[in-house]
Amino acid sequence: MVPVTIREPTPGKTEARRRGPEVRTGGNGEARDKVLALLDAIDLEREWFGRTMHESLCQSLQGAGFLFRVLKTRLKAAEVPLPPEMDDLEAALRRAAAEAREISLLIGEPPVSTTPPVSALADLAERISEKIPCDFLCDDFITTMDPFLAGQLIRIAREAVRASLSARDISRMTLSLSHERDEVILTLEHDGDFAATDQTLPAATLWHLPGIRAGAIGATLTLTPRAPLGVKMKCKLPIEP
Repeated sequence: MVPVTIREPTPGKTEARRRGPEVRTGGNGEARDKVLALLDAIDLEREWFGRTMHESLCQSLQGAGFLFRVLKTRLKAAEVPLPPEMDDLEAALRRAAAEAREISLLIGEPPVSTTPPVSALADLAERISEKIPCDFLCDDFITTMDPFLAGQLIRIAREAVRASLSARDISRMTLSLSHERDEVILTLEHDGDFAATDQTLPAATLWHLPGIRAGAIGATLTLTPRAPLGVKMKCKLPIEP
């Protein structure tokens, strides 16, 4: 099963659970390897797209903004009256360049093969904080992990952030990495509207990729919507004691 369990609080002590389509990976090494190979291909394609977007669209927008400022300065020096729309256009170019850069960085994340999970998640929280306030909490004991599992956990966090930032009315997020017995637990919480997104895909669909990745490494990913707004994600990864 795809290990994305969406828990929907209902009156009383029961819970309604809804699962996505079945993807069997655990217990079948060949199937798991195929899923991971596909995810690696997706990661490489995404990183390429992010770099290409940064090197083309972002640079072009920044260049257009620079040329516009040069033109504006020359017109002022020539005492040519400037319509008020000029300021609006300059602000729009600056905003478009910033938004394109933000998207390119979010899509084309740097490789995770040699990045410690604590450092990578701290950097991720710092980048999120440029958009909305984001706190990062971590247990002191977490210093080393298996590099492969650490890399997959970092990717799960990035994919969860992408899904979360699509929520409407989101204003705060928290990332945390903790340890409980024989599990490492990645937690993400935000206060946005889990059911409503700024994309055409439904909220549950946006969480399928991190859920499939979690299942491929033997982890479970659970989403718990909060009332009235917000969601809490927990990804539990078993580790050797």
